[in-house]
Amino acid sequence: MIKPIDARLHGMLDYGFAAINLVGPALLKLPRQTKNIYAGLAGTVAGVNAVTDTPVGLKPLISLKNHQKADLSLLGTLALLTLSKPIREHRPSLYFHLGVLAAAVTQYVLTDFNRENVIEEYAVQPS
Repeated sequence: MIKPIDARLHGMLDYGFAAINLVGPALLKLPRQTKNIYAGLAGTVAGVNAVTDTPVGLKPLISLKNHQKADLSLLGTLALLTLSKPIREHRPSLYFHLGVLAAAVTQYVLTDFNRENVIEEYAVQPS
């Protein structure tokens, strides 16, 4: 199966993911504890993405393979956060959280961490 998300798109999605985690809870008027949890996650995602060696990284300090490991850690953290009291006991926070978790899993599963840039591979070459 060809995975449709390459390094560039994954990086762009990570920046969007961080933005949603930062502003989503405020827009949904979720409790302060939930806002703080997601602000921390947003900073972590944006920070890791910024230092990953991708076309959209700001300073290439870690490889895409190490970014993949960080993403696995994030998925584990998100899964465990489902059990945290501020999320578990507040239905809107839980719904937001489950959406974030589903989006993160989907992005991870559809990312080809072995390809740097799928777009360039499929670009039409001049004849």
